[in-house]
Amino acid sequence: MVAIDVRDDYVRQQVPGFDGLERVFTLIPKDEAGKTWSRRDLAFLRTVDSPAIGSHIDQHLAIIPLEPGDSTHITQHGIAFGMDTNCGTLWFQEKGHNLVPATAWRM
Repeated sequence: MVAIDVRDDYVRQQVPGFDGLERVFTLIPKDEAGKTWSRRDLAFLRTVDSPAIGSHIDQHLAIIPLEPGDSTHITQHGIAFGMDTNCGTLWFQEKGHNLVPATAWRM
């Protein structure tokens, strides 16, 4: 299972013109060289209020069955996360940083 929380207010601060209608996805490596990746879209689950941060959070979720060899490729190359928006595709990590633990970044 893959889950991503998106703070629209934070994205709006970083990307002027963002309309709050993101479509979150993940890319999973499909070969040892990390040259072929499979895109899996996450479904919008719900919006929840977070009084602790004074904003709301959009929650997205996907259940992704792994195929033979996927866990080896993920261990080698990590998983990439991004979201399509009205302002283009935004990435949750810099290129080549797919192995950074999720607790190290927030969007």
